Amino acid sequence: MASLSVRLSSLPRPRRSRFAVGGAIGALTLAALAVPSAATADVSTAANVSAVANVSAVANAVPKVIAAIPDPLIPAAIAISPQTGTVYVPSALIAEDTSASSDIPVISGQTNTITTTLPDGDLPLAAAVSPRTGDIYVVNGNGGVWAISGQTNTITATIQVGPLAGEVAVSPLTGNVYVVDSGSALDSGSIAMISGTTNKLIATIADHHAPGEIAISPRTGNVYVANQAGGPGDNGSVWVISGRTNKVTATIADRNGPGSVAVSPVTGEVYVVNGADGPLNTGSVWVISGRTNKLITTIPDNDWPGAVAVSPRTGDIYVTNGGDGEDGSIHPSGVWLIGKTNKLITTIADDNSPAGIAVSPQTGDIYVANAADTPSDRGVWVISG
Repeated sequence: MASLSVRLSSLPRPRRSRFAVGGAIGALTLAALAVPSAATADVSTAANVSAVANVSAVANAVPKVIAAIPDPLIPAAIAISPQTGTVYVPSALIAEDTSASSDIPVISGQTNTITTTLPDGDLPLAAAVSPRTGDIYVVNGNGGVWAISGQTNTITATIQVGPLAGEVAVSPLTGNVYVVDSGSALDSGSIAMISGTTNKLIATIADHHAPGEIAISPRTGNVYVANQAGGPGDNGSVWVISGRTNKVTATIADRNGPGSVAVSPVTGEVYVVNGADGPLNTGSVWVISGRTNKLITTIPDNDWPGAVAVSPRTGDIYVTNGGDGEDGSIHPSGVWLIGKTNKLITTIADDNSPAGIAVSPQTGDIYVANAADTPSDRGVWVISG
């Protein structure tokens, strides 16, 4: 269980001033999930989420919460199939209910309801779906990676990677799977590459800089890794790895605590979230050119940015913000919508500790994992794209 405490610490910091610590998880209904008022999210009522789910997006330019899907565990991440639009939510075991088992709810992208739940007692942490095969790759807290058939929802292979395997991404160009292992020591991290055809480990790239999240460009196949820092004198960076040679082709220094990373399928630009807990204690979103690997612009964000995703339909960027500052100050929590011109368009209020985020390639809707302290506030929000 050592890895449990490590991994849950990467989730948004509990907001004690706003949430009471939950007791045993009770039965949840859709109405139990808090939805923003009409003033903040343009939805008709907070008391009847089933009605919210049927609200049509009159103006796509105004994001609206259109569904709220409860999850009594802590939803750790979101992965969406480009082929079917099905949503997979790795959900972690939580301390306040020792009888609960970690699992992976499977959500229909058409109805926004849970169609099945995949049992996973190995503490699922992250997931990615292959655009080529539709198979799902789930990283578990025991260092193993499950390959799950997107057709049958059954495990087809288990690949052991490392003790602190965390994030995963699949190359749209080659189908190869990249898994980040941050390592048990500051200088022992690596990136494992798994064949998407055989589900066998085919290469390991040493990375002694505390690698965190990972993303792959659908245009070039380049792999981008956020390195948080590997020890004294190592102030963080973003690695660019060739998807053909598995060699590091560029290093972009980043002293701001780089965390989540995403690549725009529309422009090829790379978005890196810098947490407010970095050495410079200022949050931001960096925009890096996918052609030159140079910093283009910085979007300040001191509201504790966490995860980032880019819409493959519009090129818009979505960033989750946890809200609370390192110094105890309170900042607004929610989801930022940044246009492809890299300007902030609007903010969708979300006081339920938004964590993971993904955009459906089929509908353009945004799925947000809410990891709130209170069980009734946990779950997945669906925001119109």
